Amino acid sequence: MNNIRTTSYDIEQLLENEKGWLYYDAAFKAWKNILRNIIGYNVLDIGCGSGIMMMLNKLFNPDLNIHGFEGDPGAKLLWQKRGLEVETGNIYNLPYDDDKFETVYSSHVLEHLENPREAIIEMKRIASKRIINIVPDGDVSDKNHGSPHLHIFNRISIEMLHHDINLNIIDNYSIQDYHMNQIIIICEKKYV
Repeated sequence: MNNIRTTSYDIEQLLENEKGWLYYDAAFKAWKNILRNIIGYNVLDIGCGSGIMMMLNKLFNPDLNIHGFEGDPGAKLLWQKRGLEVETGNIYNLPYDDDKFETVYSSHVLEHLENPREAIIEMKRIASKRIINIVPDGDVSDKNHGSPHLHIFNRISIEMLHHDINLNIIDNYSIQDYHMNQIIIICEKKYV
């Protein structure tokens, strides 16, 4: 029996989360910061949910070859309807070759994972150039309506997590918002 705790949202939660894009600037601010930091054209969105961020990235940069990864196949019909390429599976064993994507990003994923370090190691394995992660800044459990936050991050803890995996940290800053402050960390792989 598999003892891995689920961290994915069901289809109703995904659609409810999409409504938040209409009411809160935090989601738009996260997306804009990710879009402007993507390098290359082959991109992976880890924890893509309903695919709304993938669609926006493709809309504003039609040259992107963007793929998604999600832990649960519950939104498969939605992805198909939206014409999105999304794989499902285990975030600790991503179904991609080494250096497959130039940029790999996640937004509000790491705080839900039992072992975010292992997920970042997988991101590093499949990224050829850049890794971008966004997490809530501090404890925002009262604003979370999905799977529980298992980790609380601040700028120092998220930087140390990426530094310990031997990533070159390009930038680490707070995205301020009245609803929820976020931290974005932008890293590149170190080559010896």
